[in-house]
Amino acid sequence: MNSGNANQAALRLLLWSAVVLVGFFFAAWIGYHLGAVILAFHKVFLVLWALLVVGVLYLFRDPDPIEPADAQAVVSPAHGKVDVIEQAVESDFMEQACQRISIHVSLMNVQVQYAPVSGTITHLRHEPARMRNRQREPDNLWLGLERVGSHAKVAVRLTAGTWSLGLLPWVKLNDVVPRGARIGMMRPSRRVDLYLPSGVKLHVNAGDELVGGQSVVARFE
Repeated sequence: MNSGNANQAALRLLLWSAVVLVGFFFAAWIGYHLGAVILAFHKVFLVLWALLVVGVLYLFRDPDPIEPADAQAVVSPAHGKVDVIEQAVESDFMEQACQRISIHVSLMNVQVQYAPVSGTITHLRHEPARMRNRQREPDNLWLGLERVGSHAKVAVRLTAGTWSLGLLPWVKLNDVVPRGARIGMMRPSRRVDLYLPSGVKLHVNAGDELVGGQSVVARFE
């Protein structure tokens, strides 16, 4: 009874040891040839890594804006180019007719966003990226500020790039932020929309290049 079981166990052990040994030899062969390739092209790999370092540092740069002296001025919430100025209805926070300044932010622009006015964050809604109908919808962040002094409402919408690494809000509800304060970062950005009351006088035109936290886009009278 049970004759030959020991022999079968021994054969299984020897078979597995042979498989492991072949695996070691195969890994050594792969390592040998891969190491040869790496050593032969090590300068190329170093150049690619250096380019990655430069690209990341450039994308994540964060210069300090020079704030205008005019206390009534509204500064640009983003670095980029004005491509749309129109009358619109912002129903998420302002709930009224207003003026929309849309800023296209390219990969070459600074990716940090700024508070256009000094005020209190009284509205904040973040919609993370998601898949819908087999298409990826990017991050969106809506911010509503009540301006210090006049309590006028100003809204900002941040829209990240389609294949963004994520949108990072740096403020929270009920925060009091000064004009030009950093409110978030998109990696990379795609568009920033600024919504202003209808009575605010605009100081920009379509095609203007803006510096975030610094360029005057409008003025409260």
